[in-house]
Amino acid sequence: MTQESVLARRAFVFVSDIHLQPARPDRTRAFVDFLASLLEAPRPAGLFVLGDLFDVWLGKSSLAEPAFAPVFSALRSLAALGVQIAVFRGNRDFLLDGRFSRRAAVKVVEEGLSLPSIGAYLCHGDRLLVNDRAHQRLRWILRSAPVKALADLVPSSVVACAARWLRGRSDVAARRFRVQRLRFPEAVLGRIFRGGFDVAITGHLHEEGHLRLEVGGRWRDLYTLGAWEDAGSVLAFDGEGYHFRRWPIPCGGRRDVSACSGASS
Repeated sequence: MTQESVLARRAFVFVSDIHLQPARPDRTRAFVDFLASLLEAPRPAGLFVLGDLFDVWLGKSSLAEPAFAPVFSALRSLAALGVQIAVFRGNRDFLLDGRFSRRAAVKVVEEGLSLPSIGAYLCHGDRLLVNDRAHQRLRWILRSAPVKALADLVPSSVVACAARWLRGRSDVAARRFRVQRLRFPEAVLGRIFRGGFDVAITGHLHEEGHLRLEVGGRWRDLYTLGAWEDAGSVLAFDGEGYHFRRWPIPCGGRRDVSACSGASS
């Protein structure tokens, strides 16, 4: 039996848009507890974080942030037991790099990733919103090599100020998603599915969902992951099918009391 067929019989776990931040220790504890739950047998073959693990990532200063230390430790413990972990760069933590990868013992993914063993395509999702041209232009600029190099040269306070501005833009866009109920264009999804995939899994829209599309005479499945707001959104593949489940985020102990209403995302 090949390694690929063995992996296909074991679970894969998918999460997105956890938006970890020092002001939300409850969310950090919930995510660390979630990672600890995966240590118990039977462990998944892989864990995929499809972008925006962090509400903002500032490079060196975020790497030294004490609030994130338990997350690095939990990821390393899971990786040490043979679980493959991939963390995608999202629109909020696009500065994730090799330093984070080494500290957390994970693979950092720039764009999409395929899982041939289950015919799935994974991505954060913002790249698929091709009709949002302003976002696509900004995305291209922010992910360019000069910007990434500049982020390490300017003072962290300047990077933090820029990050707050970007987070504000992202918050406005997220509210627009909810009001207008934006969806990925079917033409874009069709190109993915015609590339040989039966399943696409994304984050970014902050909305848990499942959509079936007929492409090329076959039914294909799109799963969108919810954000970790009032509860964590988890999608698991158990070798036979996909199942959503919720992970609790207790309200106690938050620095930002207003976040108990679920207003922060």
